[in-house]
Amino acid sequence: GPDKVLFCFGCGYTSLALFGALRAKGWTVHATCRTEGKQRRLRECGLPAHLFSPADGICLDAAGREALAASAAVLSTISPADEG
Repeated sequence: GPDKVLFCFGCGYTSLALFGALRAKGWTVHATCRTEGKQRRLRECGLPAHLFSPADGICLDAAGREALAASAAVLSTISPADEG
């Protein structure tokens, strides 16, 4: 149901392990990534991925904003920028 939707900013090794465990328990998981190549690979694995990279001027599109608004939980695993 709607109480089992997670939106994660950033999608790396640790968050991918968490996603697998949550999806096995019936969660819907959305994640952001910075490149179209990674977005394609994540989507091929069944993970709804949304481009997001403010440093590069890439904001969430309408589908990403809708997924975020529908999420019961939000996790951020984005590493800090070079300047901290």
